[in-house]
Amino acid sequence: MSAQSPSFDAGWTDSVLILAGHGSSQHPASGEAVRRHAEAVRARGLFAEVRACFWKEPPFLFDALDGLSERCVYVVPVLASRGFITETVIPREIGFRENGNVTLCEPVGVHPGLPAAVAGFLSDVIREQSIDADRVTILLVGHGNQKNPASAEQTDSVAKAVAAIGGFPDVATAFLENPPYVTDWADMGDATDIIVIPYMIAGGLHAARDIPEILGIEPDDPSLQAKTDKYACAGPYDRKGRRVWYCRPVGEHPFIEDMILDQIRAAAKDS
Repeated sequence: MSAQSPSFDAGWTDSVLILAGHGSSQHPASGEAVRRHAEAVRARGLFAEVRACFWKEPPFLFDALDGLSERCVYVVPVLASRGFITETVIPREIGFRENGNVTLCEPVGVHPGLPAAVAGFLSDVIREQSIDADRVTILLVGHGNQKNPASAEQTDSVAKAVAAIGGFPDVATAFLENPPYVTDWADMGDATDIIVIPYMIAGGLHAARDIPEILGIEPDDPSLQAKTDKYACAGPYDRKGRRVWYCRPVGEHPFIEDMILDQIRAAAKDS
């Protein structure tokens, strides 16, 4: 991550930060990560106001600028990649093109320091769980989108960087909506141990239920809930001849909060 820039940070005290998330009308946990990040950044006292707004649940992106006509506003997408939501949905819903005081920043998922943060977290898991680092498969699970390859491409890019930075011999990717599918996880790599980490920003339905069920892990298993609530990996679970560890989504980790601020610094420098 970049070093803090006091000149930019000092200028934020009259500005408003909007964290833009996907949200969900079906799973209440989907927006929790964005709300937690908003609360943590708010506690730093850097902005006049910090709002968390969503596409699919209230408070909605459409209302994000209410009462802010005279304010300088930074919008940071708390999303895993560029794509339809960052390029079309957020500009359309917020209407920032009609408001010259609004700056749309890059999503946190493309922060250049993210692979190093993920690699560091995985190294800690390997050490704490006494896993043989030379005989483990790390599987990053992304959402994917058959109509827009940006999501899968970003996940693949992060996986390659994580492998290089962490020195991991086997880092693979799998997706919910395009190949290689996560349903084929047991055929990915030859290692007995596999660490699965969703390359997603929020817990939501996919990370909280869909992926564990695909792995053969009961989503309501107390061990899964207890360990992942502490930003750790749950496991091992013996499934299909493999020992499986399951981690919280990338976007739920506290390091995302510093990356949010970095994306604002980068946008301010370019403006």
